[in-house]
Amino acid sequence: MGVGIDLIITSSKRRAHQTAALIAEAIRFPYSDIMTSEAILPDREPKELLDLIGKESPESRILVVGHQPHLANLASALMQGGVLLIENAGLTGFDLPGAPPAKLEFHLQAAQLAHYLDSPER
Repeated sequence: MGVGIDLIITSSKRRAHQTAALIAEAIRFPYSDIMTSEAILPDREPKELLDLIGKESPESRILVVGHQPHLANLASALMQGGVLLIENAGLTGFDLPGAPPAKLEFHLQAAQLAHYLDSPER
């Protein structure tokens, strides 16, 4: 899909970490470079993760692997109050040029990703 990743951040929960590892393997991202953070746990405020992300280069392409309702709350914070339905196993990309608001780049639900992965053109 042409999505390059500079950093993968995941929560410490087993399922999220397994998902991050599968993605890292698929895109040849070094497993040892996956960052684990408590800032992505479901009961945390989005600001904790935004503060962590803010320490990275503004050009960094960061993949966050986490949980609901945290990911939906994070999307709302990035859009400054907008609502985005985020389902399990989806992929959403934002351009965050500094502080929110962010620009929504793409939003793919699980069925759309599965269709892409099953496509012979891939």
